[in-house]
Amino acid sequence: MKILITGTSGRIGSAIASFLKNKEEVIGLDIKPGPCTTHIIDVRDKEKVFSCVKGMDAVIHCAGLLSPHVGVVSDKEFWDIVVKGTENLLEACLKYGVKRFVYTSTTSIYGNAMVPTKKAVWVTEDLLPQPRDIYDETKAAAEKLCQEASKKGLSCISIRMSRCFPERDDLMAIYRLYRGVDEKDVAVIVRVLVA
Repeated sequence: MKILITGTSGRIGSAIASFLKNKEEVIGLDIKPGPCTTHIIDVRDKEKVFSCVKGMDAVIHCAGLLSPHVGVVSDKEFWDIVVKGTENLLEACLKYGVKRFVYTSTTSIYGNAMVPTKKAVWVTEDLLPQPRDIYDETKAAAEKLCQEASKKGLSCISIRMSRCFPERDDLMAIYRLYRGVDEKDVAVIVRVLVA
């Protein structure tokens, strides 16, 4: 299987690429070099994205901005990278008949819905996202693009994963108890989804 992974110089993209590269043909795309990055390309560059997607069996989209970029990077840049970049990849997948598209989204899109009032908030299929910032808004918009592409025949899956930033061991242990995820676990899940 030939798989294009975006964001392969980042934490999640590199974990997925490292996990898959021994069993699959992996093409890694990022704006900066990394051990798993084979192409230095910005997802906003439609022509280059289309060139990379041609001939792929699956695309795993991890490239984007993170919540720490809120207030540091302009809202326009968030929309351009997260939403327009996703749109470019989806259009290319539809054009070239890619079988599967996996988008790494975030539980952060639940935003204000996660603020407890009088009882604990459980994340189930009934909990509706209530984005609270540009990060959440653009991730939700990219998910919507995936839903629209699936109506056109592309098998799309959005994974709403929890935070996985590198942090002190004591904080990491706490986050793993109730909302964090290890990048290796994400890689295993994504492998199952692209099979």
